[in-house]
Amino acid sequence: MYHSGMPSSARYSAAAHQLVAELRARGYRTGCRAVEQWAAWGLAPAPERVPLGRHGFTSRYPDGAIDQYAAVASVMRRGQDWRAAGLMLIGRGHLVAREKTFRLLLDYLFTPETRISFTPETRISDPLEYADEQMAAAAGQPLFKRIARIAQRNISAAETAAISVMVRGVATMLGEAMPRDAAEETAAAWGMITADLPADMREHRIDIVNALADNVLTFEQLSATARSVDPARLRAVVREYRQPALDQPEQVLKPLPPIWRETLIITVALATIAIEDLGGAAWLEDISPGLRGRRETTRTLTPA
Repeated sequence: MYHSGMPSSARYSAAAHQLVAELRARGYRTGCRAVEQWAAWGLAPAPERVPLGRHGFTSRYPDGAIDQYAAVASVMRRGQDWRAAGLMLIGRGHLVAREKTFRLLLDYLFTPETRISFTPETRISDPLEYADEQMAAAAGQPLFKRIARIAQRNISAAETAAISVMVRGVATMLGEAMPRDAAEETAAAWGMITADLPADMREHRIDIVNALADNVLTFEQLSATARSVDPARLRAVVREYRQPALDQPEQVLKPLPPIWRETLIITVALATIAIEDLGGAAWLEDISPGLRGRRETTRTLTPA
């Protein structure tokens, strides 16, 4: 423990002071206390103890540590939960220093709200109603309206239909089965089907949406993928997806708040990995037509 009368600058190693100086040279205003905390959280590598024989020991950071610390500094915001910063780090295509931290962060992404649907004693009794309530609460937000407009344009329908698709999507992620007519609307909202698409290809793409809803896109399935995914594999998929998605002229990522954008990118990457583990393109091509007719009607909310 540091002595209470010790000057603050003397409480930290020469390596920490040098690291902070290099970060400031890159434009990041931070201090020794912060970089030590980042290492303690497992976001960046801790300094290594180097013996000096009779002269005790010194410490130094691993080669390349400055780049990781700069990446961490780029996502840190005053008053922000460090776990949110860690998710932003992963969503920008970086690794964290410890796998335990990596698992903790991905677990945090799906809690606490989503986890309540995973166990019988806390399961949401009506995911569709719950999703409708959440969408109604968010309806006045500008970002919500932008996303709804994009869905509305793709399906060429009224705004209420676009919002219905969004409600259905949230309910499906919470475990509500997706009926086929809802899958058709969802496929249209995603831009997967158009009026001039041949009938057999149209049906196949609706089948794909149903299969994704069943096997990939629920919070429970995404959480299971997150628990087992190799960190380096997730980073590779995030990097492959991220820049092309941000470069598209018609997309919703750029206007989103950073934490929303990065967690959405992580979620898409996890879904991509889940599809690969199911067989990838071959699995998508072999989606069974038997899905058709299994759930032909949509359950709708009854107005109070």
